[in-house]
Amino acid sequence: MSDLYKEEYQTLRKEVETAMSELNTLEISALVAVSAIFTWLVTREVGGVVQLGWCIPFILVVLCVLRTWAIGKQLEWLSDYLTLYEKKFIRPELIGWEHFLCQNVAGKPRRGVRGLTTKIFWMALLLVTFTGGAFGLTTSPLVRDAAKDVSHSKSPPAKCILPVNRD
Repeated sequence: MSDLYKEEYQTLRKEVETAMSELNTLEISALVAVSAIFTWLVTREVGGVVQLGWCIPFILVVLCVLRTWAIGKQLEWLSDYLTLYEKKFIRPELIGWEHFLCQNVAGKPRRGVRGLTTKIFWMALLLVTFTGGAFGLTTSPLVRDAAKDVSHSKSPPAKCILPVNRD
């Protein structure tokens, strides 16, 4: 393999690693953001702009799904191109990583486990954010009522019963 092709191959493999890392970061960030937004909304009074806030997690997840799809497409193109490199430059004894992933094991290709778990993750998060948003838009959660009761309590402050040394 000439130096130019070797360098391009290494650059493309690095791009694959970066894209995979970005997918992981996107999943974690979306989960944290959705959790934080729902947690904040549960403790707020109903009405006005806060009421519309219940739509934010679902919209955020839809945008993340679109980004995940775009990264997935880029990974497909990189895989196809790297497969061509492997056909041309790798010895017959070695099949190359992209070819290895496409081989069938017990009738199923190795590639696809990551994609399947990613699809399940995003579908579940879409379902949770849609359901949570619909629930928040139409009802007043118990947690919000409990927080309201605690913050508006009319009971007098507790007296200090610690002994006081008056020397």
